Amino acid sequence: MLAFVNINLLLLFFAIILALFVSKYITRPLELIRYSISRLQLGGVNTKITWERDDEIGQMVKEYNRMIDELSVSADLLAKSERELAWREMAKQVAHEIKNPLTPMKLSIQHLKKAYDEQVPDWDKRLQRFSKTMVEQIDNLAQIAGEFSDFAKMPSSINGLLDLRTFVPDIMEIYSGIDKVKIEHIFPNDSEQLWVIADKNQLLRVFNNLLHNSIQSYSKEQTAIIQIIYEKNHDFVKCHVKDFGCGIPEKLKSNIFSPNFTTKTSGMGLGLSMVKAIVENMGGSIWFQSEENQGTTMTFTLPAHIEKHENIER
Repeated sequence: MLAFVNINLLLLFFAIILALFVSKYITRPLELIRYSISRLQLGGVNTKITWERDDEIGQMVKEYNRMIDELSVSADLLAKSERELAWREMAKQVAHEIKNPLTPMKLSIQHLKKAYDEQVPDWDKRLQRFSKTMVEQIDNLAQIAGEFSDFAKMPSSINGLLDLRTFVPDIMEIYSGIDKVKIEHIFPNDSEQLWVIADKNQLLRVFNNLLHNSIQSYSKEQTAIIQIIYEKNHDFVKCHVKDFGCGIPEKLKSNIFSPNFTTKTSGMGLGLSMVKAIVENMGGSIWFQSEENQGTTMTFTLPAHIEKHENIER
């Protein structure tokens, strides 16, 4: 009797082992399909499943592979549609921005012609006002064209080694001759170089945009006081461009880096969007803090070059 029980237990054990192997063999393809489906990404790289047998699992694999092909086509169409929509919106914005200065230019020409026909006594003064208006509007059109061109042909970064301690003060010399603009550089207490990995020309565009915005945050009667503060970390260098101007209203903060967004009466609002793209292309990040009527601090980081600094110390 005992031997019979042992034989039954042994058979049961082998049956359980066999069932485990069979179930694993059967469920392995299903697990593979489940895993592949869980990793599907729209617009990502999706790998097809290879299955040679023409059975029920093979039919499922064929449907999965067909879905991969359709998903790839849909992703391409969606990306194309999004690009076309973005450029249509940009074209509408460009057309709108160009039309804005054309109206006062047309009115000024009409008024000037009327004054000339009537031989008004203050013709010279009207001509001066006309010239000033035309120059301002042409400068505005040039700014719109420049912003759009810069944003459309954003070049890839050609990163190299830069020492911010010497690079930034040198390029800021252009602002030293501007009335009512004072820029202060605040470096770490030590005298060591602030080596970063960045594109020289694009970093210049970043500082020019941020400083231009800071200057415009003040009224014409105020002196624009701007601080550029540098902080060094092991992995990055942090730059703060701080002003004490009008600040950014709370309701506008969420859109500050969006293309076409601007709080100004001229330009296309591509400046900060372009700055964000440049900083991120160089491996950094950018954010801001602002209080209305208190000022704004734009902060961005750049990758630090530790090895270069260590070689210099040796």
